Amino acid sequence: MKNIIFIIGTIVLSACSARDEQFCECLEIGNQLNEISEGLLTEGTTGKSAQELKELKAKKVSACQDYLTMDGVELIQKKAACLP
Repeated sequence: MKNIIFIIGTIVLSACSARDEQFCECLEIGNQLNEISEGLLTEGTTGKSAQELKELKAKKVSACQDYLTMDGVELIQKKAACLP
């Protein structure tokens, strides 16, 4: 019984540590989008910043599409794998 628990635990931990590059890209685009949005709130909107915001939103929709229905625990595990 202990061996089965150990094997299952090992499988779960190895699955958690697998880096999903598309998910990491989704997180990075989300972070960039947050930074630009914050800048727009504090500094105001310019034509360039509005266009950049629009482009990042489109990139985020594309990059994050596969993760919209994923549960919170799995998202947290994927995010942890993206951290340095």
